Amino acid sequence: MKVISQIKNLDVLKILKDTGSILEGHFKLSSGYHSKYYLQCASLLKYPEKTSNIIDNALKILDKDIKKYNIQTVVSPAIGGVLFGYLIAYKLKTKMIFTERKKGNMELRRHFNISQGENILIAEDVITTGGSVFEVIDICRKFGANIKGI
Repeated sequence: MKVISQIKNLDVLKILKDTGSILEGHFKLSSGYHSKYYLQCASLLKYPEKTSNIIDNALKILDKDIKKYNIQTVVSPAIGGVLFGYLIAYKLKTKMIFTERKKGNMELRRHFNISQGENILIAEDVITTGGSVFEVIDICRKFGANIKGI
Protein backbone atom coordinates (compact mmCIF):
# COMPACT_ATOMS: atom_id res chain seq x y z
CA MET A 1 0.00 0.00 0.00
CA LYS A 2 2.98 2.29 0.53
CA VAL A 3 3.61 2.47 -3.21
CA ILE A 4 -0.03 3.08 -4.10
CA SER A 5 -0.32 5.88 -1.54
CA GLN A 6 2.71 7.61 -3.04
CA ILE A 7 1.55 7.55 -6.66
CA LYS A 8 1.35 11.12 -7.85
CA ASN A 9 -1.00 12.47 -10.51
CA LEU A 10 -2.87 9.19 -10.68
CA ASP A 11 -6.09 8.56 -8.81
CA VAL A 12 -5.83 4.81 -8.28
CA LEU A 13 -9.08 4.61 -6.34
CA LYS A 14 -10.90 6.39 -9.18
CA ILE A 15 -9.43 3.99 -11.74
CA LEU A 16 -10.45 0.99 -9.64
CA LYS A 17 -13.98 2.37 -9.23
CA ASP A 18 -14.31 3.36 -12.90
CA THR A 19 -13.28 -0.12 -14.05
CA GLY A 20 -15.66 -1.85 -11.64
CA SER A 21 -12.74 -3.41 -9.80
CA ILE A 22 -13.95 -2.42 -6.34
CA LEU A 23 -17.12 -4.18 -5.29
CA GLU A 24 -19.08 -3.15 -2.22
CA GLY A 25 -21.30 -5.44 -0.19
CA HIS A 26 -20.59 -8.38 2.07
CA PHE A 27 -17.82 -10.74 1.06
CA LYS A 28 -16.36 -13.80 2.73
CA LEU A 29 -12.73 -13.89 1.64
CA SER A 30 -10.71 -17.03 1.01
CA SER A 31 -8.99 -16.29 4.32
CA GLY A 32 -12.31 -16.74 6.10
CA TYR A 33 -12.42 -13.06 6.99
CA HIS A 34 -15.35 -10.89 6.01
CA SER A 35 -15.07 -7.61 4.17
CA LYS A 36 -17.28 -4.75 3.06
CA TYR A 37 -15.14 -4.44 -0.09
CA TYR A 38 -13.72 -6.85 -2.64
CA LEU A 39 -11.05 -6.01 -5.19
CA GLN A 40 -11.70 -7.83 -8.46
CA CYS A 41 -8.46 -7.25 -10.35
CA ALA A 42 -9.77 -9.06 -13.43
CA SER A 43 -12.03 -6.06 -14.00
CA LEU A 44 -8.99 -3.76 -14.00
CA LEU A 45 -7.15 -6.07 -16.39
CA LYS A 46 -9.90 -5.56 -18.98
CA TYR A 47 -8.27 -2.15 -19.45
CA PRO A 48 -4.58 -2.72 -20.27
CA GLU A 49 -3.78 0.99 -20.58
CA LYS A 50 -5.17 1.77 -17.11
CA THR A 51 -3.39 -1.25 -15.62
CA SER A 52 -0.20 -0.14 -17.35
CA ASN A 53 -0.54 3.38 -15.93
CA ILE A 54 -0.79 2.05 -12.39
CA ILE A 55 2.23 -0.21 -12.89
CA ASP A 56 4.26 2.57 -14.58
CA ASN A 57 3.64 4.91 -11.67
CA ALA A 58 4.44 2.25 -9.07
CA LEU A 59 7.69 1.36 -10.88
CA LYS A 60 8.68 5.05 -11.02
CA ILE A 61 8.47 5.17 -7.24
CA LEU A 62 10.52 1.99 -6.95
CA ASP A 63 12.92 2.99 -9.77
CA LYS A 64 16.01 3.43 -7.58
CA ASP A 65 15.47 0.13 -5.79
CA ILE A 66 14.56 -1.79 -8.94
CA LYS A 67 17.80 -0.71 -10.65
CA LYS A 68 19.85 -1.31 -7.49
CA TYR A 69 18.52 -4.85 -7.12
CA ASN A 70 19.06 -5.84 -10.77
CA ILE A 71 15.84 -7.88 -11.02
CA GLN A 72 16.42 -10.81 -13.35
CA THR A 73 13.06 -12.56 -13.09
CA VAL A 74 9.53 -11.71 -12.04
CA VAL A 75 7.69 -14.66 -10.47
CA SER A 76 3.92 -14.71 -9.98
CA PRO A 77 1.47 -17.24 -8.62
CA ALA A 78 -1.13 -18.38 -11.15
CA ILE A 79 -3.64 -17.35 -12.02
CA GLY A 80 -4.27 -13.90 -10.62
CA GLY A 81 -0.70 -12.62 -10.60
CA VAL A 82 0.30 -13.81 -14.07
CA LEU A 83 -0.84 -10.80 -16.08
CA PHE A 84 0.49 -8.32 -13.52
CA GLY A 85 3.81 -10.16 -13.39
CA TYR A 86 4.01 -10.30 -17.17
CA LEU A 87 3.39 -6.58 -17.56
CA ILE A 88 5.91 -5.73 -14.83
CA ALA A 89 8.54 -7.98 -16.44
CA TYR A 90 7.85 -6.39 -19.82
CA LYS A 91 8.42 -2.94 -18.37
CA LEU A 92 11.57 -4.09 -16.54
CA LYS A 93 12.81 -5.83 -19.72
CA THR A 94 13.34 -9.08 -17.89
CA LYS A 95 11.87 -12.58 -17.92
CA MET A 96 8.72 -13.71 -16.17
CA ILE A 97 7.68 -17.11 -14.90
CA PHE A 98 4.80 -18.32 -12.78
CA THR A 99 3.99 -20.99 -10.27
CA GLU A 100 0.79 -23.00 -10.31
CA ARG A 101 -1.02 -25.57 -8.26
CA LYS A 102 -0.79 -29.25 -8.98
CA LYS A 103 -2.80 -31.46 -6.61
CA GLY A 104 -3.05 -28.55 -4.18
CA ASN A 105 0.68 -27.77 -4.07
CA MET A 106 2.24 -24.67 -5.59
CA GLU A 107 5.14 -25.51 -7.90
CA LEU A 108 7.15 -24.44 -10.90
CA ARG A 109 6.08 -26.24 -14.08
CA ARG A 110 6.31 -25.75 -17.86
CA HIS A 111 10.12 -25.95 -17.90
CA PHE A 112 10.38 -22.83 -15.74
CA ASN A 113 13.44 -22.70 -13.53
CA ILE A 114 15.17 -20.45 -11.05
CA SER A 115 18.95 -20.33 -10.75
CA GLN A 116 20.99 -20.10 -7.57
CA GLY A 117 21.53 -16.41 -6.78
CA GLU A 118 18.95 -15.15 -9.28
CA ASN A 119 17.41 -11.80 -8.30
CA ILE A 120 13.64 -12.21 -8.05
CA LEU A 121 10.68 -9.85 -7.80
CA ILE A 122 7.41 -11.53 -6.80
CA ALA A 123 4.23 -10.01 -8.30
CA GLU A 124 0.70 -10.82 -7.13
CA ASP A 125 -2.65 -9.20 -7.90
CA VAL A 126 -4.32 -9.32 -4.47
CA ILE A 127 -3.06 -10.47 -1.09
CA THR A 128 -5.61 -11.61 1.47
CA THR A 129 -3.73 -14.05 3.71
CA GLY A 130 -0.43 -13.98 1.84
CA GLY A 131 -0.61 -17.76 1.48
CA SER A 132 0.19 -17.92 -2.25
CA VAL A 133 2.98 -15.38 -1.92
CA PHE A 134 4.53 -17.34 0.98
CA GLU A 135 4.41 -20.47 -1.18
CA VAL A 136 6.19 -18.63 -4.01
CA ILE A 137 8.78 -17.34 -1.53
CA ASP A 138 9.41 -20.92 -0.36
CA ILE A 139 9.86 -22.12 -3.95
CA CYS A 140 12.28 -19.29 -4.77
CA ARG A 141 14.29 -19.94 -1.60
CA LYS A 142 14.41 -23.66 -2.36
CA PHE A 143 16.27 -22.79 -5.57
CA GLY A 144 18.58 -20.34 -3.77
CA ALA A 145 17.14 -17.19 -5.34
CA ASN A 146 17.58 -13.70 -3.91
CA ILE A 147 14.09 -12.30 -3.32
CA LYS A 148 14.46 -8.56 -3.77
CA GLY A 149 10.84 -7.51 -3.44
CA ILE A 150 7.21 -8.46 -3.44
